[in-house]
Amino acid sequence: MRARAAIKARQEIDAFVTAVPGNGIADGDRIPEYENTLIQTRTFADKSTREMGVWTDEVRFRHAADGDILIRTQSANMHDEASWHQEIELKRKTLRPRSVIIHSGENLHNRVMYNDHVIHTTRRLWPEGDSEGGPVMVDLVLTPPEAVFEWQLWELSFAAFPLEIGYSCRFLAHHVQINAASPLIRVSFVVTGEEKIWSELDGWTDCWCVEAQADNPWTVWIAKDRTQAPIAKVMIEYPSYTDTWVRE
Repeated sequence: MRARAAIKARQEIDAFVTAVPGNGIADGDRIPEYENTLIQTRTFADKSTREMGVWTDEVRFRHAADGDILIRTQSANMHDEASWHQEIELKRKTLRPRSVIIHSGENLHNRVMYNDHVIHTTRRLWPEGDSEGGPVMVDLVLTPPEAVFEWQLWELSFAAFPLEIGYSCRFLAHHVQINAASPLIRVSFVVTGEEKIWSELDGWTDCWCVEAQADNPWTVWIAKDRTQAPIAKVMIEYPSYTDTWVRE
C-alpha cells in the first residue's frame, strides 16, 4: 500500500523524470562489483510466514572494446520449488541490455537477445483456453520505438539513479513474466525516506527507501554506500501474500 500511495502522489503532480538507456539519468557506474546473499520469506494474509529459500546475487564487470559490460548472476535455491538461475548482461555505463538467459531447474525458461532496440526473445507461454498440455516455447521479435531497459534487472535498476529523498523517475522496460498482457512494462519509483537495515554480515546499513510500482508494488532498501552490495532488503506486495528478501 505504501508504494501505491507514494506513486499516486507523484502522478498527480507529474513529478517524474523519464529515463531511457543512454540519456544519462541512469548510470551503471553507480553499481559496484559485489556478492550478496538474501533470505526470502513469504507472509500470508493471516500473518503466518514461511521461509521460501536462499538467493545468491553477484555483479561483475567484463572489459569490452566499446565499453565495459555489467553481468548480474542470480540463483535461487528454493525449499519447495525448482531452483532458478538467471544471467543478464548490459552495457555498464548506460544499462542498455544485451542479453538475458533464465533457467528453471535444468530447463530453459527464457532467452532474450538485444540488437540495438530490437528484442529477440524465446519465452515460455501458457496458451489461453484448455489448460491441458502445459506451456509452449515461442520465438518473438519486438521493435519498440526506442531503446528500453530490462526489468529482469529488477530492484538493482534503482541503484543506478541519483537517489535522494523526493527523487522520482519512470522508465519503460522489457519483462518476461508469463502471460503478461504486454512484454513491456512502465516502472515508476519514488525515494520516500532513509532507513537502517540490519544483517548478520554487515550490521546496520544506511539505506534509501525506494517505493516503486511495476508488475506489483515494490519497496527496496538500497545502501547509500556505493562501494557495498546495493540491495539490503526487498519487499513485493502480491494480492494474497507479500515476499521479502533480506541480506543474510
